[in-house]
Amino acid sequence: MSRILLLFIVLTFLIIAAEPDITRVEVPISGTLSASASRLYGPYSSVTAVTISLDFKGGELCAGYVYADNFKGEYSCSTSGRLYVSYSVDWTRDIYILVYNPSSGSVSYSGTATLYIW
Repeated sequence: MSRILLLFIVLTFLIIAAEPDITRVEVPISGTLSASASRLYGPYSSVTAVTISLDFKGGELCAGYVYADNFKGEYSCSTSGRLYVSYSVDWTRDIYILVYNPSSGSVSYSGTATLYIW
């Protein structure tokens, strides 16, 4: 076996062995938001991806994430009574889960945020 092939095999093994497992954590989230109100859950560290699944009653509901250092991130909205969003995030930065009510009336919601933590 050539030295290059042997080196490649050893390096591949080291990379695979050093890669940490991803842990899945489900966080229950629920509440009632008045008009134009928001709620943050967290902060959470080492998150590689987040999935948010909510059922709600009221006008419209938005959910997503923001980075803890600058409060910028992504979110999506729904008026159907159900909201499901999924995002990849920078695992080196802490995040908050964001739930926001852009409606003129109150909105009640319940569901889970699933965090994939490295």
